[in-house]
Formats: sequence, C-alpha cells, structure tokens
Amino acid sequence: MPDGPPRRMVTPEHHHSTSGVLKNAIDYLFAEWNHKAFGIVSYVRTNVALSLFTDFQDFSELAAGDRQAATLATMLDEVVAWSRALAPLRQAA
Repeated sequence: MPDGPPRRMVTPEHHHSTSGVLKNAIDYLFAEWNHKAFGIVSYVRTNVALSLFTDFQDFSELAAGDRQAATLATMLDEVVAWSRALAPLRQAA
C-alpha cells in the first residue's frame, strides 16, 4: 500500500468491536498495514457516533452535527498525529 494520507474506515459495530471479516482482512494485509495509522468510525460507544439519518445529507455527504463534529475532528487529528509519528517506521521498512 503506498504511503499517503491517513486511512479511515467506516464499519458496523459487532459485540462492541469491529466485524470478524474486517479483522481478518486487516490481519491478512498485515505487511501492507504495518506501521500505518488509521481511524475507525463506527457506532461503538467510545468512538465517533454518526447517524446516517442525522449526520449525512442525502445519505451520502457527511454533515456531522455539532456534538459529533468536535469528536470527529479530534479523532482525525489523532490519526494524522499517529501517521506522522509512525512515518519513520514505514520508511525504514
């Protein structure tokens, strides 16, 4: 996977975690994802909580409400910070 901007995923919650299918895909692509930061947007209680009905226009364009916008911005800032911190590890590999 080429270097570039941080990755983001949107995934459903399954038993307070990500789905087994996504976990298997991430494990399978370990070498490609190694030392790369990414954030997962989901509806798990400790993550950014977005609703398709209230936080998207026409069910496709993100228009997060005020209560989610701050948390979403924080999560994306953290993904960028981790991606920059891990950049030397990606270059060494």
